[in-house]
Amino acid sequence: MKKKISILLFFLVLVFIVHSCTDDFYDNSGSNESLESKIMLTEAKAWYERINKSPVSVLKITPGGGTDCPVKPDWKHFFASKDKEYEVVEIELLTKHRLSIMDEVTGEKYRTTKNSRYKKSSLRLVYRRNRETGEVFGFYMNIVPEAKYLESTGFNYTKKMNYLERDTTFCGRVMCITMRKGVLSMDGVIRKVR
Repeated sequence: MKKKISILLFFLVLVFIVHSCTDDFYDNSGSNESLESKIMLTEAKAWYERINKSPVSVLKITPGGGTDCPVKPDWKHFFASKDKEYEVVEIELLTKHRLSIMDEVTGEKYRTTKNSRYKKSSLRLVYRRNRETGEVFGFYMNIVPEAKYLESTGFNYTKKMNYLERDTTFCGRVMCITMRKGVLSMDGVIRKVR
């Protein structure tokens, strides 16, 4: 009888540990992609294809002349996370033209050093689903770090920054760009989306 109780207790603890781990962060950067993160990606892709007739969207950058920049989700490069309120999938974007947004100090560092790593901003498609209501909201998020933050992270900050969790030492801007019929509008105003 004791042996059966020990085995049962072992399996209960194992189930608890596995369940606890799934409430944290999903990341597809290794070979151990979780089934749940793949399901979340499939939902995000189906949602994106429903609202966009074309796999390519156009990002309209209005300050400085209305430049068009085609963008396309790179479904192979994503990560998923969740908290008590939301499940989120962030998908890296492919752009036809390099989209580099910098503040003045970072731009000056780039011009004087010619180090292209100062031009490193991260543009992502964000799919957010409310865990309670099922309501879905999607937008593009551009993380624009300042030079001192880029330097402090060795120019490798993308794993430290996501929609649900931001590095406490981050300095820069997070720009959220709304989607309107496949056309994105970035008017220089930074909005809190959450």
